[in-house]
Amino acid sequence: MGSHSPGQTRYTNRLKRGRRKPLPREAKQQLLEACKDDLDRLIVIVLLQTGLRVSEFCRVRSDSINWRTGFIHVTGKGSYDREVWMPALTKRTLSEWLQRHDRVPLGPRGVQVRLRKIAERSKITQKVCPHVLRHTFAVDAVRKGVSVRALQLALGHEDLNTTAIYLNMTAMDMADEFRQAERSPGVPGTLGRVGSEDLGGDLL
Repeated sequence: MGSHSPGQTRYTNRLKRGRRKPLPREAKQQLLEACKDDLDRLIVIVLLQTGLRVSEFCRVRSDSINWRTGFIHVTGKGSYDREVWMPALTKRTLSEWLQRHDRVPLGPRGVQVRLRKIAERSKITQKVCPHVLRHTFAVDAVRKGVSVRALQLALGHEDLNTTAIYLNMTAMDMADEFRQAERSPGVPGTLGRVGSEDLGGDLL
């Protein structure tokens, strides 16, 4: 058999990234409880609720946010601009931080190190890094019924197939949804939409 083409290699690498496990609800709660200060909470809440890349998160400033509409203006890969919606908890957390500071005082590496320390304090055994939080955001969004197209726009993917790779719902997820659908009232012969509960009513 011959060697893989560059395109096949890129696709295989994306599949491997897609196999990352999203954090379960309990782990997200543990992360939040392990935060020592406002900067820790800012990192955990914003990354979990928006799916921003760590580099994008580090560039957030007050003037990149439309507080009235609730969107963050982001310039992502390839200088591609997009608007990312802020849930209420993210909006409140960012507002409180940016009233006292003009920016996030860390670069991507600093955020990674700090997040690793939060995870160590939380006693979570699963690997935790900014991309795992982004992946968790994506999978949670699909479980809540967000369309793949809307998620593509939120994540800033040019290729819809890249978004689909993030959505590696397991066989257990599928079984749980079908069991829930069987218990849900609705039109005969259809499946009800199933979504996970918000953590604390706010956090994905």
